[in-house]
Amino acid sequence: MQTHATVTIAYHGIELRCPSAGVSEDRPFTAGDVALLQSWAARYQELARDDRPAAGLLQLGEDVFTWLNGPERFLVRLLDTAQPPLLIEFAAGREDTPRARAFLDAPWELLASDGRHWALRADAIYCPIRAQTAEIGDVAWTSASEMVGFSARENRSRLIRDAARVRYYPHVQPRPLSIGSCR
Repeated sequence: MQTHATVTIAYHGIELRCPSAGVSEDRPFTAGDVALLQSWAARYQELARDDRPAAGLLQLGEDVFTWLNGPERFLVRLLDTAQPPLLIEFAAGREDTPRARAFLDAPWELLASDGRHWALRADAIYCPIRAQTAEIGDVAWTSASEMVGFSARENRSRLIRDAARVRYYPHVQPRPLSIGSCR
């Protein structure tokens, strides 16, 4: 059975949840955190243009791990109890603000620890999913990206899934993951 966790932006900060691991944690999400996530997105773009990005991508992934793991060791607790695949949904609710964009544009797919990207770990089979609730007409629904590896860009990628149909917004361009993908 797979493990499903959520990391969600809420009015009071970030909610980290994983019922199967007994994790229910809230933490602040400050302007400093937003700036940090924006800097990661910019670093990811720089590294994507580099001829030899491996070391930089790994360091960026470890920085992401350190921040998300936090003092309560959220990610370590997940790994201790996770049944592969480990699905982590990064969700922004209905919020469409620079704060939400920074959160969704962060390079979660690069998550790394102990010198290895999680997407390449056979024991975790890590799969990040970005999600945002959208309002279309009078209906609110949750959309989730099943294509991991969207990178942060000024014209950020957004894949919205509605039941069996996939809708692409004309102003976005998906970019495939460069280090691995969900299995």
